[in-house]
Amino acid sequence: IKAIAFSPDGTLLASGSGDHTVKIWDAASGMLLQTINEASPPNSFSGVIDVAFSSDSTLLAFINMNDSLIYLWDIDNRAFWKSLQVQGDYSSVRAISCSPTGRMLASGAGTIHLWDVDAGTSTAALEAGFGRWAETISFGPDGRLLAFGDEGRAIKIWDISSGKLYQTTSAHQGDVSVVVMSP
Repeated sequence: IKAIAFSPDGTLLASGSGDHTVKIWDAASGMLLQTINEASPPNSFSGVIDVAFSSDSTLLAFINMNDSLIYLWDIDNRAFWKSLQVQGDYSSVRAISCSPTGRMLASGAGTIHLWDVDAGTSTAALEAGFGRWAETISFGPDGRLLAFGDEGRAIKIWDISSGKLYQTTSAHQGDVSVVVMSP
């Protein structure tokens, strides 16, 4: 298992795995509700490396190893909804996070893209900087700040509304593989 996420309403748990599947579980009972496999989206996919629920718990976003697509799965209809194509980036998408305040999604690679999920368009692009790849990404609780950790041992926090770097830390000895913002 490479990635797990609880739905914001706390009822579901999603897991993504190197076995080419995403599984959606009932969080209370542990019962498997859905399995998304490579036959589900229109493209086959490799090992799933990150999963994230939309703020209303109706969509699940997930990404694959070595891929520039973000897949969106409709939970209620149990069907693939659409994919978002990262354009102009020099690396595959390595991390995703859904905004807690609406249907905005952030994807991390060499560039951090902010997405309007319903429109399926990238609304902003923030450079990760120094040729580094974002390994992990997380929205703050009000959706105003976005933190990401990179392979250059740094954590950067962006103010989304201004598009400016808010803070940088570099206290780690190795790649930053997980970052989570406190609620």
